[in-house]
Amino acid sequence: MPGTEGLRRAAQDRKDHIAYVPGPPRDALGFSALLIRPDGVVAWASEHTPDRAAFERAAARWFGRPEK
Repeated sequence: MPGTEGLRRAAQDRKDHIAYVPGPPRDALGFSALLIRPDGVVAWASEHTPDRAAFERAAARWFGRPEK
């Protein structure tokens, strides 16, 4: 899917906090990508081509800035 490579790289920057799990879900519910918090709440979702910048803003809010 277009845009997922950017999400994979963004998640890799936060590999201590985020696990990138590619592949089709059992029930997509119309979403192309999700960021789920440790407590099970959806922190970010995309219905179309995932927006890496929006993903990174949500990830920074919940998990802090990536350590490089």
